[in-house]
Amino acid sequence: MMKPFEVVLQVHFMIGVVALVTFWLAAFARKGSRRHRLVGRIYLLSLMLILLSTLPMMVIRYQQGNYPGVIVLIYLFSLVFTASWVAWRAIRSKKNLQSYNTPFFKALTFGITFFALGILLMGWRLGAPLMMVFSSVGLLLGMSMWPVAIRKKTQASWSLAQHLNGMAVNFAATHGSFFGFGLSRLLSLPDTPELNLVAQSSMIVLALLLRIWLGRYFLKKKRPLSTQLA
Repeated sequence: MMKPFEVVLQVHFMIGVVALVTFWLAAFARKGSRRHRLVGRIYLLSLMLILLSTLPMMVIRYQQGNYPGVIVLIYLFSLVFTASWVAWRAIRSKKNLQSYNTPFFKALTFGITFFALGILLMGWRLGAPLMMVFSSVGLLLGMSMWPVAIRKKTQASWSLAQHLNGMAVNFAATHGSFFGFGLSRLLSLPDTPELNLVAQSSMIVLALLLRIWLGRYFLKKKRPLSTQLA
């Protein structure tokens, strides 16, 4: 009989497979099409279910006295939630920047930026390179949100840019988790900190490269937004 933690990991892994498949189904669907929107919603829903499955993990790690592990899980929860909200809300509000730049958006911007700074300092102090790698993602996402949050002049394609930023983070989270944990289970590889560090770092670098390429491909025309926030 499986232990509770093993059951949680199994559920987490199965939902992760759904997220991985739906990510690529949405990626290869025509952008803005009904299929793209539908599969994209399923993908974001699967991410929310994955986040829910991390709550028991937090409790278990807390009971084990692994407090740094709890903090990292809370940070990753916040990071994926913020990225998912940005990816979803930016498209929903593409014709109204003011409905996107809400107090909640500002709170997310402030929260993820300074949470990432805290994880960076904690990783430095504990000598944990993976924590510092994770912190870089939150810092990059936060930096991409600040220009909107402080009402600086932005581009007409701001909604697509924000959407791509959120999806790049979700790409890194989905694939980093799969290759760091899922692949080791499928191939019976030892789940070592070194393997996890390489898997997570490589997916983050790949996500950054994809975001740069997609930005150049889709955001060719950059025009100032005519209607600024009041």
